[in-house]
Amino acid sequence: MAKRNVTGKTKADLSEKLDVEDMGTVSEFLSTNVRTSSTEIEIDQQSYIETVLNAFPMGDCRGAVAPLERGCIVQDRYDEQKFSESLYRAAVGCLICH
Repeated sequence: MAKRNVTGKTKADLSEKLDVEDMGTVSEFLSTNVRTSSTEIEIDQQSYIETVLNAFPMGDCRGAVAPLERGCIVQDRYDEQKFSESLYRAAVGCLICH
C-alpha cells in the first residue's frame, strides 16, 4: 500500500474515534525535534537538552562524545560547600522523567 494511502487510512480511522485535526507535518513534539525526508525520519532532543543545561547553570559546558576516557582520574575543582543536593536531584529528575 502506498504511503499516502496508509496515512489517509490512519487519519480516517482516528477521526472515527477521536476529534482530530491535521496540522501538517510535525516539526516538534514533546520537546523532541522531528525532521523528515522522503527516505527517513530524524529525531533529536537538542532543544530539551539546552533547556535543561540552562536551567542548571551548565549552559556553557563543553560537550563530549564520551564523558570520560578510560583510566581518567577526575580532580575535584569545586568546593564541596557549593554542592546542592536538591539541585542535583532536580537535574537528575529532568533526565529520568523526560
